[in-house]
Amino acid sequence: MAGVSDKKEAIWLAAVIAFGNFIFTFVGIYLVDRAGRRKLLLGSLAGVIASLLLLGGSFYLAEVHDAYVTIPKPSHRQDICMSFNKCIQCTAKPTCGFCYAENSSQNIFNASCVLANTHRNRAVYGPCSTQKVNTGRYRWAHEACPYKNAWIAVVALSLYIATFAPGMGPMPWTINSEIHPLWARSTSNACATATNWIFNLFVSLTFLSMTEWLTRPGAFWFYAAVSTVGWVFLYFKVPETKGKKLEEIEVLFQ
Repeated sequence: MAGVSDKKEAIWLAAVIAFGNFIFTFVGIYLVDRAGRRKLLLGSLAGVIASLLLLGGSFYLAEVHDAYVTIPKPSHRQDICMSFNKCIQCTAKPTCGFCYAENSSQNIFNASCVLANTHRNRAVYGPCSTQKVNTGRYRWAHEACPYKNAWIAVVALSLYIATFAPGMGPMPWTINSEIHPLWARSTSNACATATNWIFNLFVSLTFLSMTEWLTRPGAFWFYAAVSTVGWVFLYFKVPETKGKKLEEIEVLFQ
């Protein structure tokens, strides 16, 4: 979605970011008894909010600088792809793709939205329908639009992982294991785990629909707004439990 059109490059970027999640989890292990649970949690969530705002901003810039269809619609062809005027609109439809030429300055021209042959990863008709697509003058974009500043989204996602992994990743489990009284601990942890995975499922099921309802930048800004509400709640409701015995924590909440 960010504009990384090469699938291999996209996979490697995803692998690097996932490895960052693994590495920064150890930062949380190192800081949990030094900085404290509360500071780590609030600092992590603040970083998550900032990175979600930046991620939304990167998609907003991608839409602002989105490539336009420049080739007039041929009168002898009528299909749904002909109704789209920009690349993001075009590639959002699985049956369509964006065919374009690019000069040495990466400026796009001779762009059109045409029906896609998904089995052969090229257009059904036009200059991007040949075997030499992406090796000659013309380029074919079926899943990702060409965007010079795709690196902003990659940096924002890396920042999200770097701030999420040390705090918001492990701290809820750490705090949940400490704050509940002994008689309710097993039930409370089970409820917390169920709540976590129910909302994970909800986010996964609705993400693509959210990008359509609220646009791509709007979806990430919405997540940032929800996270901000969470930060305020945690700031006023979660005390510091570092260095306290379980009995002391129970008295703290009482």
